[in-house]
Amino acid sequence: MKKRLYIALFSLLALAALVAIGGCVVLNQPRFGKLPNGAQRKRFEQSPNYRDGQFRYTIPTPLFSGDEGMLSVILGGRSDRSERLVPESPIPVLRTDLKALKPSEDTVVWFGHSSWFIQLGGKRILIDPVFSEYAAPFPSMNKAFEGTSIYSAEDMPEIDALLISHDHWDHLDYATAMALKPKAKRVICPLGLGASFARWGFADDVVSEGDWHDRITLGDDVTVHLLPARHYSGRGLQKNRTLWAGFALETQHRRIFFSGDSGYGPHFAELGKAFGGFDLALLDCGQYDRRWAYIHMTPEEAVQAAEDLGAQAVMPAHVGRFTIANHAWDEPFKRLKEASQGRPYRLLAPRIGEPATLNDTPLHFPDWWETDKTETKENGTMTIRVTANGKTTVFELNDSTAAKELYAQLPLDIKVEDYARKEKIFYPPRKLNTKDTPEANAQAGTLAYYAPWGDVVMFYRRFGSAAGLYELGHATAGSDNIEDMSGTIRIEKQKTP
Repeated sequence: MKKRLYIALFSLLALAALVAIGGCVVLNQPRFGKLPNGAQRKRFEQSPNYRDGQFRYTIPTPLFSGDEGMLSVILGGRSDRSERLVPESPIPVLRTDLKALKPSEDTVVWFGHSSWFIQLGGKRILIDPVFSEYAAPFPSMNKAFEGTSIYSAEDMPEIDALLISHDHWDHLDYATAMALKPKAKRVICPLGLGASFARWGFADDVVSEGDWHDRITLGDDVTVHLLPARHYSGRGLQKNRTLWAGFALETQHRRIFFSGDSGYGPHFAELGKAFGGFDLALLDCGQYDRRWAYIHMTPEEAVQAAEDLGAQAVMPAHVGRFTIANHAWDEPFKRLKEASQGRPYRLLAPRIGEPATLNDTPLHFPDWWETDKTETKENGTMTIRVTANGKTTVFELNDSTAAKELYAQLPLDIKVEDYARKEKIFYPPRKLNTKDTPEANAQAGTLAYYAPWGDVVMFYRRFGSAAGLYELGHATAGSDNIEDMSGTIRIEKQKTP
């Protein structure tokens, strides 16, 4: 009997040892980064934000609200799941050639969630880029919404500064950081993150760490301010061993604020007063939950933060690409729009990849997250219109996956090309799925998809070959206008009377 007991105990101990060893092996992989060493932690003790061995916000900020704990949050998340956590179909995106943008034009391009490309004062800046298909230690976790991973490091021009707000997986992506290493002239991050970048082979003179309220200059024209945020950090098992931050990007003529991940707190009003307002604020307004009410803002709290900051314009952040919280994927957009009514700022919500040029021209973006049932006929036909040079052609799309995917991407402003005096072609932001799409018998008025190259074709003369060609729909009005199309065309859903 004792022998069996000893064998069982030994087996349990051996299993525990194997689990511990396996955990150490996993956590020691490069993707997990590296925590600051003892000498670095001793240096952090000089920071007013480092107390009792951890970085802390200025007022108490527990990770979970009330009596909630990690176990109850996990169990509650499994038993009480909301509907529509991810989009039912691909959301509209617009793939912009970032290398072709004029560096002299101050421009903001959202990559989804909290990833941004910003041109300001002639500098090109990336904030929290995540180009991977997932935002987690392992590919099976926290996958990006279908069709939203439209950029890679190869699509980026040379980057003057890579800004990382904190070490969470949906903000600091190892594969993205490594791919950007040859292109990033400089990395700017909060205290403690330099240890991870050093492990990943970034040169010491490339990485600049900062505390809250530190400022780092990019040339003579752009200043990066590291600013407080009400959040926490932790890439592995230990929490708050590295700092987290928001950013302000400032030139002589313009100020842009990025909240980072942050709950609502007094720092917003303090920063609004210190900077005298901001031209644009990129604000955390998604992945909120009553169980972690202190570390992310609801859309209504983001509205209050915008007013505290004195923002002239607001863009939603921490939304639109990953599901972390238990709310419908489009709920933050809807609540933010409603709460912004009558406020002293403009709400700007471009599609993923759609540039917002910060000049004197008023910016208007459609509510792309809305499904407007008036945009289809009563019989369910998807109807679109294509406009160029003041002339419009109307197409009825067929009921296929490829047609639905094209329809979901609208509206589009895209350049059309003339080919062989028979067809006009353009390239949608992503390839379409033709699994149930009929082959095309191409003739005048046919809208088709050429699968091998991923281009959409509008025919104004009969085409002789249909190899790899799939029919998306046919013109019902204005087919004679196709021949005169040139330059940039506007493609949008046709509203019915």
